[in-house]
Amino acid sequence: MKKIRYQTFPLSGSFMLTGLLGFIVVSIYTFYGRLNPTWGVTFSVVFLTMLIASVISITPTFPRLSSKAK
Repeated sequence: MKKIRYQTFPLSGSFMLTGLLGFIVVSIYTFYGRLNPTWGVTFSVVFLTMLIASVISITPTFPRLSSKAK
């Protein structure tokens, strides 16, 4: 089976910081009842997705091995 390699777009540090702080604040507000649980879960998913995307963009990408052979 052929492995599919893809390149990630480098995201800024402020994107990661926004995702992290947003997730923490929304989680605290939802836990203490200041935010409706439906909205809390929705915003948590959005900020967690932002955080995961920024962590994935940190990983190094390697060019295809076939392009080196040419």
